[in-house]
Amino acid sequence: MAEIAIRAVNNTWSPHRLRWLRGMPVVVMPDGHPWSDREKLPPAQGGKHVIVKVTDVTVEQVSTFFRNRWGFDLCSHGEPDVIFNVAQRRRAINVLVDNLPPAVLIELRDTGMFTTTWAQIRTFIQRHETQELA
Repeated sequence: MAEIAIRAVNNTWSPHRLRWLRGMPVVVMPDGHPWSDREKLPPAQGGKHVIVKVTDVTVEQVSTFFRNRWGFDLCSHGEPDVIFNVAQRRRAINVLVDNLPPAVLIELRDTGMFTTTWAQIRTFIQRHETQELA
């Protein structure tokens, strides 16, 4: 299983920090990652991220999918990437949060977590520049 932390709210822009927009993936971690209390805090209680647990893929399979599809790893922290640096990779993809079913949005807002399959979540992932769906 892979767990994807996704930005739940926009942050304010300043010239000293990069802007995070709602729906941008922050990091992909393996199943059982020990998320901090701050990372697990639901948006309804002031949290800034949600965790989407994808039951039928590993972190490596997610990375391989994006590498084969668009030529870069999503949110990898290991080897350097020749096309994008980490900040650019994270901002090249977004989850179309507003298109998620209302029941999913309510669960994410109230609990900060949602469990799904890769086939279900990838229909809501798009690349910014081309608006091409995963």
